[in-house]
Amino acid sequence: MGRTHALTGATVFAAAAPAVAQIVHLTPLEIGLGVAATAGFAVLPDIDHQNSGVTMTFGPATRMFSALVRWLSGGHRNGTHSFLGVAVVTFAAFGGNAAYSGDVMWLVVGAVLAMLLIALGYVTALTDTGEGRGAPAYKKPWHGPAALATTAGLAAVFTAAAKVYGDVAGKAVLAALLVLALASLIRLWHIRGLLDDIAPLPITWALMHFHVDLRVVPVATMLGALTHIAGDMVTPGGCPLGWPWSQTMRGVDLIEVNGEAENGPVYFGFTAALAAAMLLSFGPWGLTVAVLPLLAPRPKRRDGNRGDRKPRRGRGRARR
Repeated sequence: MGRTHALTGATVFAAAAPAVAQIVHLTPLEIGLGVAATAGFAVLPDIDHQNSGVTMTFGPATRMFSALVRWLSGGHRNGTHSFLGVAVVTFAAFGGNAAYSGDVMWLVVGAVLAMLLIALGYVTALTDTGEGRGAPAYKKPWHGPAALATTAGLAAVFTAAAKVYGDVAGKAVLAALLVLALASLIRLWHIRGLLDDIAPLPITWALMHFHVDLRVVPVATMLGALTHIAGDMVTPGGCPLGWPWSQTMRGVDLIEVNGEAENGPVYFGFTAALAAAMLLSFGPWGLTVAVLPLLAPRPKRRDGNRGDRKPRRGRGRARR
């Protein structure tokens, strides 16, 4: 489902850009970066799966990072597919941009958005009437406190680094996010050789070297993660929006992963929507972007994450 996640993410940012541009001026480069970054971030939550494309990008480095994310979030389609997971990555992205730009307002906005997302997750859990409410988020009783302590430790390390190194720490966070997002996106075209693996590195270096304004990256991070969750919620299994307070999988079983509906009307419908949105922002040249999704190879039925293809106890029920 990776290419569909990317397409919907790109469409969401492209559709929102004209309205946002009426409030905050966005350059064509920023819009293009936002479209690409949101597309990548809409795939990135699946880094919690050991066989996802982005997990394989940089060999042992990304496999180890995937293992860490998987351990912290309790496995595939757990923490990274919840409101709390979106809150964590949103706060990290906004905090990184605050350190990079030197504008503390980004940190304030990120904190407010994170708290709102956490509140949404908690309210979702409180209103849960399924058997997943109150079920443990981790199999071992020590796992939750250990994961929380590890996350807090990582946050403390970044805070200390930001105080000592300033914008360098923020640049490192944004660079890491961009590399992972671009890697998630580029791998969808199955380019042979090492090009799809190494391409995110020079692109990210150029953005940093030429001091491109990266203010769209935090927004793209949040939009991409939310778009990914919305996409998974219409497939068998759903997402545990109220994790870790509730393990109930929320969603509706509308389309099969890598099925005819996804690769047919859904995919081409969003391609048309992306073309229309890019036309509004860039004129006729924007239509060239809409060609790119059509060049992404259709995944084989055996592709994708195994956990995404099988129902997880159905709607409103917890996983055992």
